[in-house]
Amino acid sequence: MPCTSSPPSRELVKTVAGERSNTFSAIVAYLELPRALAVSTIIAVVDIVLMTALTTLGAFLYNITATLVGGIHLTLADE
Repeated sequence: MPCTSSPPSRELVKTVAGERSNTFSAIVAYLELPRALAVSTIIAVVDIVLMTALTTLGAFLYNITATLVGGIHLTLADE
């Protein structure tokens, strides 16, 4: 394999699709940095919203269960 300066993922796409393929050009054009950053930002925002909602639901269910079962009572005293 000749030594080139392109990243390994680009080499893989060249091998699979062929270097002169329109598919290769389309994939490289689609995966440019601005688009990759936009997609990763959208995924991060959706992940934050979902994790916040799931954590809130988990805390609610824990509080309901602790109320029904009795939970553990802990009293802190200042001496």
